[in-house]
Amino acid sequence: MDEPPAETERDDELDTLKADAPGGEAPMDGEPGEDSNTEIKADYVGLNTGEVPVPQPEKTGTEDEIDALKSQGIEIEGAIKLPLDTTSIVLNDRFDIHQSRPLHNLDSPSAHAFEAESLTSQGVDVFALVCIPDLAVRADVIEKLVGNSIPNCLDLMDYGAAYWPPLERKTFILIFEKPLGGRVSDVLKEETSDYNKIDYIKSSLDAMIMGLDELHSRNIYHRAIRHDNLFFRDDKREEVVLGEFVSSPPGFDQPIAYETIERSMADEGGRGTGSAEDDMYACGVALAVLTQKSAPTQRPKENLITSKITDSSYQTLVGNDLITGTLLDVIRGLLNDDPSQRWGLEELESWKDGRRASPSQPSRPTKARKSLQIDGVDHIYLRTLAYAVAQRPSLALKLIKDGTIQQWVRQELKDEDLASIIEDLTLKAETNPERPETNDVLVAQTLICLDPQAPVRFKGVSFMPDAIGTAMMIERLRGGKLMPFAEAINFEIAKMWFEINSETSAARDMKAAGYFSMRAHLRDKNPGYGIERCLYEMNHGFPCQSLLLQGEFIINLEDILPALEETAKTVDPKTIPVDRHIAAFVASRVKNSVVPSLLDIANPDEAIKVLGQLKLLSFVQDLSDPQPFPALAKWIGSQIEPVIKLYQHRATREELSTEVPIRVQSGMLSDLLDLLDNRERRIEDEAGYERAISEFQSTQDEIAEIKSGIDPNSDKADQTAQQASAIASMAIMAFVVILMLFTA
Repeated sequence: MDEPPAETERDDELDTLKADAPGGEAPMDGEPGEDSNTEIKADYVGLNTGEVPVPQPEKTGTEDEIDALKSQGIEIEGAIKLPLDTTSIVLNDRFDIHQSRPLHNLDSPSAHAFEAESLTSQGVDVFALVCIPDLAVRADVIEKLVGNSIPNCLDLMDYGAAYWPPLERKTFILIFEKPLGGRVSDVLKEETSDYNKIDYIKSSLDAMIMGLDELHSRNIYHRAIRHDNLFFRDDKREEVVLGEFVSSPPGFDQPIAYETIERSMADEGGRGTGSAEDDMYACGVALAVLTQKSAPTQRPKENLITSKITDSSYQTLVGNDLITGTLLDVIRGLLNDDPSQRWGLEELESWKDGRRASPSQPSRPTKARKSLQIDGVDHIYLRTLAYAVAQRPSLALKLIKDGTIQQWVRQELKDEDLASIIEDLTLKAETNPERPETNDVLVAQTLICLDPQAPVRFKGVSFMPDAIGTAMMIERLRGGKLMPFAEAINFEIAKMWFEINSETSAARDMKAAGYFSMRAHLRDKNPGYGIERCLYEMNHGFPCQSLLLQGEFIINLEDILPALEETAKTVDPKTIPVDRHIAAFVASRVKNSVVPSLLDIANPDEAIKVLGQLKLLSFVQDLSDPQPFPALAKWIGSQIEPVIKLYQHRATREELSTEVPIRVQSGMLSDLLDLLDNRERRIEDEAGYERAISEFQSTQDEIAEIKSGIDPNSDKADQTAQQASAIASMAIMAFVVILMLFTA
């Protein structure tokens, strides 16, 4: 059978894995090369930079759809203009979606908006958001939101995967209530009255207070609060609602300005779920932008983050030309760079009720007596130095190994403890100079010590420890390098981060973040494990990437078999139906329930392997509402000859060969499994074979006994020899007949 190559392979030296990226094998070692998507790039205030090149569809779409995809780094050659009367798409038999009628004013950074109509409810205004193919959605949050009206939040009416003709593939679609008053930021641009603008801004603040209060009470963090993600629910523009936040990973669509200092340092996919404090910070940025009369000045990412550290977020983001200054205390409180001092919902409610206490002043970082220059920039703060050298890992290694950083920390910052810790790390690295990862681990650990709140920075990737799974997923879609993540897990790079930042137990927090299970998966090269398992287990909204399911969008276990049923109608029957991605996807959803099947699939014996695949798919069929899949059953049935050969009795084999086509027609995999893996039939077959062997052995013993009891020179011996010869001939003939019955 033809088996697709594994996405991951075992590295015997490092216990790390290689991965194939879409479109070819991704380089997996070393620092990012010139063509790497992980290299440092400029970022700007107010500009989305979550550009994710994903596998390109073969065909083209509408110009509007093309523009939306290009904004995310997806290049599609040529555009097909669709006429306005193009057939609509029906989602879940409830909503008509008009693919030729885009709604640009309702677009999200990672989803394109289209007109939609409810087929079941009259007078309900809705619209559709078509998500980027293969980009993980926030599946766990979607389940909590759908059908539930949450005050001051855009209502999520329905969702599902559907075939999208412009892309000629399935993708994820969200149905939301349609905000009739438009986007708040657009209205502010058109409004000429400052009084009306102030009212709109205050309504936006009220919406953020009430909407986030409702979400946080449900343990949901928005992570997409922006000035341009606020809408008027009604056409009279009296009620503001928070925009959607589930079409992409947490924080992924946020411009750098909206992320806290720590999370803005991470790659877009590595910012993490965050906390209530992160939402409050984003509220402060949204208010800062809304209250300014002109758009904020564009600034490169490194410059912006450095300014936030040295001057504070408030001083960096709040301009002087304001529509109103009445909200400055609110903005100052929300933009406090110390999360423990940052205003929360309680402080906002107090301010709203007239109890307006002054916000706490943020504590300023310790200044060094003398600066340390990095690429022409003088650094007097430890945090800006750490960020600067993190962008230049080769320089960082040099400054660590020659003692420059340790000396500066000791002499200019007067921090003897920190200097000693870095020196200990350096000495430890020097004891293992032959290990190729030593220098990268040293740099990563030193950066954690210099700035414990910052993300983990390792071999060109940057992620908050709770977001490593999402970061891996984004990097795979980009065709980037997965080896740094595998090594970061195997070398426990995040352990030091947790030891410094954990309020309870570092080990407990690492376990909760999935590090222990991911490390075990990475060390197992068998199907159902490896980096594929990590991707699905850490990203429940990430669709199955199996090549057998190309053009599909599968995030639910019950959708696997219907998709394979369609594949079975055109696939080469020699292709195995369970590749590494399908095995890992199923295992991530049901955990230990399929361990025996995975062991069988990994067995080198072809018969055991095929039986393991049948067991796995039969288990999936039985889990959901069982329905027949005759094409899939036929596909598997065409590969079961080695299983039939496990039986010794020829009559049994003939019986199975006759029965298999009948079971295949039923389309129920459990019926086929019961036929081929019947314990009673196996026991009977083995017992019959053992009886045949036993009877032959008894005959041989009888002949030997006759021979041993007679004088070889006597006439009786001659007579007996002839008799024994006849018996032996009959025994051999009988044995041959038995073997013919029990073997092919």
